[in-house]
Amino acid sequence: MKITSGFIALAALIGAGANAQSTCSYTNVRKEVRTLSPTEWSRVSGVVRAMSDAGWLGWFSHIHDQYFGVIHGNEFFFPWHRRFVRDFEMVAQQIDSNFVLPYWDELRDYANPTTSEVMSAKFLGTNGQADGCVRDGLQA
Repeated sequence: MKITSGFIALAALIGAGANAQSTCSYTNVRKEVRTLSPTEWSRVSGVVRAMSDAGWLGWFSHIHDQYFGVIHGNEFFFPWHRRFVRDFEMVAQQIDSNFVLPYWDELRDYANPTTSEVMSAKFLGTNGQADGCVRDGLQA
């Protein structure tokens, strides 16, 4: 498998920060998104909107798109995504030091994910309109 020099450079940058702290000073507890209180969801959505306004969501989307074919479907998938999610969370914690990224237990919705509460106006937003735009939820 060929790994691009860009991926190697990104891995080197990430790896340099990984050794900066030898022990954990605290432990984040990730919650399934549907178990968040309204206050907790408000914190998550507010931080994600601030990240979007600052250009970070575009950057993370770009990195994920660039390396999608290199990372998915091989032994690098889990460690790469684990670090990717942690980097996302660390940027978010620059906005709100108490931010913890929730997860979606999509196995609860595998039969029909479009009917999931996660894909509702309460959370991420419903299916896009005819023009492809999501008009409600966090992704609006």
